[in-house]
Amino acid sequence: MGTLFETESMPPLVLVGHSMGGAIAVHLAESGAFSSLLAVVIIDAIEGTAMLALPAMKNILRSRPPGFSSLENAIKWSVISGQIRNLESARVSVPGQICLNSQIPHHQKISIVDTSEDIIKEEEEETSQTQSLVNFLYTWRADLARSEKFWPGWFHGITAKFLSTSAMKLLIVTGLDKLDTELTIAQMQGKFQVGIVPFAGHNVHEDAPEKVAEIIADFLKRFKICSRLNKSCRWPS
Repeated sequence: MGTLFETESMPPLVLVGHSMGGAIAVHLAESGAFSSLLAVVIIDAIEGTAMLALPAMKNILRSRPPGFSSLENAIKWSVISGQIRNLESARVSVPGQICLNSQIPHHQKISIVDTSEDIIKEEEEETSQTQSLVNFLYTWRADLARSEKFWPGWFHGITAKFLSTSAMKLLIVTGLDKLDTELTIAQMQGKFQVGIVPFAGHNVHEDAPEKVAEIIADFLKRFKICSRLNKSCRWPS
């Protein structure tokens, strides 16, 4: 892949990505696409862990409700199911993951309203592939199951690519036990920095956004990648 900007106009860059986005950040960093790349930050994107988890992904997708009767129920489900542990974050990220059901005629959409306090439970139970989507006002924006054949390629080899990039490197995880053998050895050799966010789920940056922001800010400050614009801002101690 060639550079995306002319050398003289390339701004200093820090790539940050979570999960699959972290894998994309690593591939881009290793490709040399950005000539002024200063650092790579990946959040819970670990080759060994991801490759082991891929066989279970289809079951995880099958367990999701096919749709929701309201945006609020979609947000509630994301928290109740444990996919996101921070309600405030869920209110920001979930709306972009769903869309109005195109299978419902416009004049019928107004009639689909919540009529039960147990709507979340009902929607979780209605996961049969034969369940008609016209019962739901909102459906998932992306059909993730269709991308299954690409899953291994997203993560295969990202550890070696992550470690080989010349940019400064930060890996944010929920615990050191998440590291595979190759990353554990490299971390002990000081080849990259590690940020720990305990008690968070896979969506680390959503479950604990302030903690993740502090870790990244501290990393950028430590290696003089950036400095404060506002002197009143407090760097993490």
